[in-house]
Amino acid sequence: MDKDDALKIIVNCAKLYKENLENKSILFISRVSKDKINIIECNFIKSNFMHLTGIVNA
Repeated sequence: MDKDDALKIIVNCAKLYKENLENKSILFISRVSKDKINIIECNFIKSNFMHLTGIVNA
């Protein structure tokens, strides 16, 4: 994969992030054991995309 291919993938993923996640929250609930439940809320703000993908703006 070259830089152009990687850039196309990143741009496509950024569009999907904006359409499906940006400015939304998702609540993840999982049962760890019979008596314990984990709850995690994820808020997806605009500036999170680059952080989540590990992209550095150079």
